[in-house]
Amino acid sequence: MKKINKYLGVFCIVFIVFWLMRNEYKNYQIKHDFKITIGRVNQITKATYKNNNRSILYEYNVDGEKHFGENSLASCDRLNGDKLRLLLVNQSFPVAYSIKDKNYSIIILTIRDAEEFNYKIPDSMMVYDSVLSCK
Repeated sequence: MKKINKYLGVFCIVFIVFWLMRNEYKNYQIKHDFKITIGRVNQITKATYKNNNRSILYEYNVDGEKHFGENSLASCDRLNGDKLRLLLVNQSFPVAYSIKDKNYSIIILTIRDAEEFNYKIPDSMMVYDSVLSCK
């Protein structure tokens, strides 16, 4: 039984390291080899119990194929779920996606997001930036 627990522990550590390395590689890849398209926010999830973070679920098209993405959003204290839904759901935003893995993407909602991709958001998006950046 001790041997099984030992192997299970080693397997868990190897899995976690692999998962972290995979995510770092995907983040590196999307920052260096990406394209921008337009996506539409479909849903905002409920806040997690540990903090006020929510997930933004969105869709975007690449070469006629529909893809779905999910990004975390650390919202301000003054923004509850209903206000975020009214602000974002069914709205269109730029989406950066990896050329090598079109399923991997990041939705661009703020100036800070845009700067990561050397992208200038239009003036019409400044209201989203001011609200989501807690200004």
